[in-house]
Amino acid sequence: MTEAERMNTPERRRCLIALALAGTLLAMGPKFPKAEVQRIPGWSTDHEPDFGGLRPKLSASGRWIAFESKSTNLLETEGDFSNDIYLYDARKDLTLQVSRVEGGGDPSLSCTRPAIAGSGRFVAYDSADTQIVTPDVANTSEVFLFDRKKKITERISVSSEGEAVSGHSSAAAVSKSGRHVAFESTSTQLVPGDSNNKRDIFLRDRKKRTTTRLSLASDGGQADQDCVAPAISGNGRFVAFTTRAALVPEDTNGFEDVYVVDAKKHTIVRASVASDGSQGEQIKGATLPPRSGPDISISANGRYLAFRSDAMNLVAEANTGGADIFLRDLKKGSTILVSKNSEGEAGNSASVLPAISPEGRVVAFQSYATNLVPGDANGKQDVFVRDVKKGQTARVSLGPDAVEANDVSTLASVSARGKWVGFESEATNLLAGEDGNARKDVFLLRR
Repeated sequence: MTEAERMNTPERRRCLIALALAGTLLAMGPKFPKAEVQRIPGWSTDHEPDFGGLRPKLSASGRWIAFESKSTNLLETEGDFSNDIYLYDARKDLTLQVSRVEGGGDPSLSCTRPAIAGSGRFVAYDSADTQIVTPDVANTSEVFLFDRKKKITERISVSSEGEAVSGHSSAAAVSKSGRHVAFESTSTQLVPGDSNNKRDIFLRDRKKRTTTRLSLASDGGQADQDCVAPAISGNGRFVAFTTRAALVPEDTNGFEDVYVVDAKKHTIVRASVASDGSQGEQIKGATLPPRSGPDISISANGRYLAFRSDAMNLVAEANTGGADIFLRDLKKGSTILVSKNSEGEAGNSASVLPAISPEGRVVAFQSYATNLVPGDANGKQDVFVRDVKKGQTARVSLGPDAVEANDVSTLASVSARGKWVGFESEATNLLAGEDGNARKDVFLLRR
């Protein structure tokens, strides 16, 4: 028998296969339970974050979850009681601190509003700390991006020349590859000719090292109102945001609208319109729920846009006329109501803060409505998911044996096809075990 034949015996092949499978199982780590809400981090242990967690953001696969917390016991080293950004690996049940100063150590100032790339490699966040990337001349809130693989952080809110700027920059949104990062800023130094003294939307191309202002009217004019809450497609080409500014000639309603910019073609369209193109009209004098987060979310290819609107005339269904969730198909030019039950009846109270899955099939949102699912009697804001393809709505903020949450659940994030849903909640009865930290916590459901 030759050496090659001895190396290719059935016994050797079986051994190699067994070793490969063992390596795969080891890499996967503990199996996350299905159809059961778990608190993160530490779902496989009795570990309880002493100050809970906030604002979960899921990668496309659902494996990686970025979140914010001021807990001091998430890592072996004790924290400093200021908010930090963490990245959780649901496959291995491991937590990594994202917000670190140069040379290691905790930032002295809070780091907030995490955003994650679809790949799970990059995490963006806001902070006014001056030691995260030095030298820091801005001494104001800036946007930073952490690379999980290289373990390095870079400042995103810079001019095309790479210079740090004054003004407040925040609310980042990251493309799947991490190449493009959209953010809002009050700075007048990011691009030449910025003289409107309003909050604008910018796009940083990390490969080309350029920063571009996107919140301009169709004729190139500057916005005369703040532009906020950017959302970016997976390919980085499309960026959506909200504003009261009339950025297209047909915008005459005087209300907040959603716009989408094609950064490749340098065009802008208003997306918060009816299927026939009619602009939204609000109920005069209506009391509307305050905004507590981004009310728009765009699919990976930029075709589908989920958004909140207070308009009463975007769809034929009898919606509440105050805070509903809609889905705009930018390719077909159609708008449908998302915040409705499986029978097609619109929610009977406000629905806000949508989060769309990368392919655009599933939309998660929070709502006070009591008619979206049968048996909703807790009187609390819950998290729901709508499968647009199947026309089904389900509540995900439930405890063991489908017990209703005893407090508010909010700020949902969803993975591809809606397989994973993350959210924050003040409820204390979502776990099979004890939840005794009396804090908002981050929860994850594998559907």
